[in-house]
Amino acid sequence: MIFKRRKETVQPVGLSFRSSSLTAVNLDPGDCRWIDVLRYSIARGGDDREILRALIATPGYAHSYARPRLNPTREESEDIHGPYRRTHIRESHYRRIDSAAAREELHDWIFDPDALSPADAPPTPTPDNRVLAEMIATSQPITTDDVVHLSPDVPPILEWILDDSRRLYRLDDLREIAEHDWGWVVGALGYIEIASISADGSEVALLVASDD
Repeated sequence: MIFKRRKETVQPVGLSFRSSSLTAVNLDPGDCRWIDVLRYSIARGGDDREILRALIATPGYAHSYARPRLNPTREESEDIHGPYRRTHIRESHYRRIDSAAAREELHDWIFDPDALSPADAPPTPTPDNRVLAEMIATSQPITTDDVVHLSPDVPPILEWILDDSRRLYRLDDLREIAEHDWGWVVGALGYIEIASISADGSEVALLVASDD
């Protein structure tokens, strides 16, 4: 009797959205900048590139970020992701970045002295470079004595997303090759996108920090 070896099929990585883990927070009630976080559990394992590929393909990835989400489990903008055409984005466009570099970039974006602010708001002082790192490390809200009006929700979000145990991937600037017709509407003050994969590979979170 001849036994034929059964051909094994490779199952694609599956992502399931945790609806309770959609987070969107403005830096300041009068600020046009915000941080948006989607959190996905990973149903089937895979390497980081497979996870990133599945992230791009998941329905919630199709969102313009030019308006609030109506349903993060569905495609809301068809071929659009932020300022880019979704079909032009590949997993290879996500570059590995360490936690220190990600924290520094987000710190510089949050405390950008050229960022728009309400006309009647007092000027925002430039904090010591260690302020954000210290607040993240201790998970304590940044008080108005340190930074005027910064939402206390911001440091805990960054502490979780940028934890040293997670693997971080920064999306390249794709404006020259992938910007859609009105992509300029999103990110006039910067567009930072980071995919954060847990140490055990059981979840991936997508952080977008930008403005509209």
